[in-house]
Amino acid sequence: MKKAVLVLLAFLSVGVAVYGQNTVSDTLGFRTAAAGNAVELLRGQIAGVRVSSIDGNPVGAVNVHIRGLNSLRTDNQPLWIVDGVMVSTDLNENLDAFWQYDEQSYTSPLNPLAFLNADEVESIEVLKDASATAIYGSRGANGVILVTTRRPRDSEQEVRWNSSFAYTGGFSHNHSIGVGGTGAATTHNISASFRRISGSIYGNDSSYGSLKGNFETQANKVVWFGLNALLSAGKSSSPTGVTYLGLPSMTMAMRDASLSPRTSERRWALDYDDDTEDYRGLLSTWLRLNFSRTIFLKMSAGVDYQTNTRIIWYDNGTDLGAVSESNPNGGAAATLTSLLVSPYVDAVFTFNRYISTDHHIQANLGTEILGNINRFNTMNGQNFVSHELRGNGLRLGAYDLHLHKFMREYVHGGVYATLSYDFKNLAGIKGVVRIDHTPKYKSREDHIYPAVEAFANLRELFFPDLGIVSALKIKTGFGVSGKEKLVPYNLFGNYLSSSWYEPSSGTSTFFDGLDHLRTSEYNASAELGLFPGMRLVIGAGFYYRNTTDRFIMYRMGHPRAAGSEVWEWGGCRQVFERVSKVRNSGYEYYVKAAILNGRDFRWNIGANLAYNVNRVTSSNAEDFYGKVVGHGVYCTCNALDLPISSLYGYKADKAGNYIDITGEGRIDDADKTILGNSIPIWNGGLQTDFSFRNLTLSLQLEGAAGHDIANVNEIVKDGVVDQQGLICLSSKYIEKGDYLRLSHVGVKYRLPLKLKYVRSVDLRFSCHNITTLTSYSGWNPDVNCFGVSTLTNGLDYGSYPLVRSYILGISASF
Repeated sequence: MKKAVLVLLAFLSVGVAVYGQNTVSDTLGFRTAAAGNAVELLRGQIAGVRVSSIDGNPVGAVNVHIRGLNSLRTDNQPLWIVDGVMVSTDLNENLDAFWQYDEQSYTSPLNPLAFLNADEVESIEVLKDASATAIYGSRGANGVILVTTRRPRDSEQEVRWNSSFAYTGGFSHNHSIGVGGTGAATTHNISASFRRISGSIYGNDSSYGSLKGNFETQANKVVWFGLNALLSAGKSSSPTGVTYLGLPSMTMAMRDASLSPRTSERRWALDYDDDTEDYRGLLSTWLRLNFSRTIFLKMSAGVDYQTNTRIIWYDNGTDLGAVSESNPNGGAAATLTSLLVSPYVDAVFTFNRYISTDHHIQANLGTEILGNINRFNTMNGQNFVSHELRGNGLRLGAYDLHLHKFMREYVHGGVYATLSYDFKNLAGIKGVVRIDHTPKYKSREDHIYPAVEAFANLRELFFPDLGIVSALKIKTGFGVSGKEKLVPYNLFGNYLSSSWYEPSSGTSTFFDGLDHLRTSEYNASAELGLFPGMRLVIGAGFYYRNTTDRFIMYRMGHPRAAGSEVWEWGGCRQVFERVSKVRNSGYEYYVKAAILNGRDFRWNIGANLAYNVNRVTSSNAEDFYGKVVGHGVYCTCNALDLPISSLYGYKADKAGNYIDITGEGRIDDADKTILGNSIPIWNGGLQTDFSFRNLTLSLQLEGAAGHDIANVNEIVKDGVVDQQGLICLSSKYIEKGDYLRLSHVGVKYRLPLKLKYVRSVDLRFSCHNITTLTSYSGWNPDVNCFGVSTLTNGLDYGSYPLVRSYILGISASF
């Protein structure tokens, strides 16, 4: 199976590729316009960018990894910037609903980008090279993704309307309407959207509505001004899926009734709630002052505001909510509330000048201040005297409620400078240096982020008359970027495995963590264009990236007096430090071809392919094991010179009997070994569009290969335990995760209307997740159930089934 997938991916990469190596534009939008998650617009589109499922929940979170995994601890998500506003996308927070019940309930991650409607996205640009992300300092180590929402295009006034309807076992729909226009000096836009997504499982749905406005004006030659706003409100519900090993769930009951003996699939639907209300606001404004044609100052300010309430309820028919000696009335409920406010202000002074028309010099000097206010509360309990209000009746618990909360506020600042020179845009060089500082902690010298990048158009410089070759470009660079995450002590368990320093009882609020990544990368790429008009473009790139992951615990307080048990704030002292290092190296290939480009016939075809090798090059002994996934069980490890989160357990024969690899005559932990690689070595995609006059057909493939999946569903089904009585992983349950999926087939037809007030009307029909070529025996090879943390990568337990969807849509402009 692996060879078949690799051959297909390699074949596709030879003759075809993505439309723009690092950009997904709205020309591809109708393929996934009804997608429940705007992140899906990136799937299979750009070499080196892998979009993958976590548990398969259509309203849940999705992983986005750029050029592999950098850290043993963080979620490895890139920085998302939507219309200029930096968006918080942390998946590691708010995951401890029943924190004190010791792995009796797993809390699945929410989708931090649920507010973003795919129909409202105009283009997505991905910055992969560290030489490009260094300017973002301690936020760019995992790459940067820039999202631009739809705006009017060269029109005095335009009204846009779009609706789509999907069937996936339930009915979903997505609608948006907008009005805007451009004038001599002003651009304005306002739009509204609403979407409802229904999954294939009862109780799996979400509804989101949003309002968006954009305004830009050139008041005069000196003053330019802009304002952006996006307001969103939504609700989502999910049935039980992923749980800790050995625990039942609705999706486990769907697989086999024996996996949920207490509660049937129907009873899960009646007795379990996981409901979320989410409110989001992205606001930004900018002012540009043009002092001359070559000198200007741009000042910006903005905020990402989010408030979220999540209510979880287990009734009597579930394991956690069942009547028992410790829970005589039954029921279990939890409420999680969070408030996130991330404001920023920045100012950039720019000098931009051409000398003798051939020489272009640009210099920037900027400063930036970022704020962060995060307040999070979890309250839960059991033994409810009344179940009528379900999770909303949390205070009806007969026992004292358990409260878990933290608050954090900090300011982060940075200054940066850039200097670039190019000759006729044919060759040039750019240098960047940024210095970041978080006043809460002691200064560290590694908060300096330098970068340099150079490019040359060899064809125009040396071979301007070379007929068949329309372009020959090269680029190379080196850069350093980082990522800084402040971790309250209560969240240490989400970032660290094994043991760590535990403060005296009652003093944990005075202890704080800082997880800091520092990535240095060399990159080089080349692009060859053939035939006039760049009818065929072939590109290739190489990168070599090293990342240092430093987790530091600080004490932010001190005893009031010697020997006193009363603590007070003050001081900052390092308590302990863990350092690990990870290397990612690989190659990226893309090709795009305009096979037909006539008046009536057009055929574009493209593909991309990425190869990545991930290795742990240095680590603490405490970081060897991954995170516990239930009953004290580790299924992954981080071994030197092997990929992060390698699958770990016993080797077994064909009958499933464990093999005594130490030869000591017994089976114990010493016989556990590396069983597989959970990180794909290859991933890629293919897209093609064929148009005849007003009719367009499209097709998309995407896949991954070179990795393994631990099918934990089958382990639990077989009741497998080791000699210590613990559920354990063995080689019997390791399967190849290679797959190639026909993910989209669609058709779009533009009605040949000639009406005064109607500019265009498009009809669309598409089918998604048509078929998957794989040898994996589970429901979906694109799965990583505990993959929010890379400490638990590569496991399938309680995932959602992959469903085929059919989408009918209409869009018009007036």
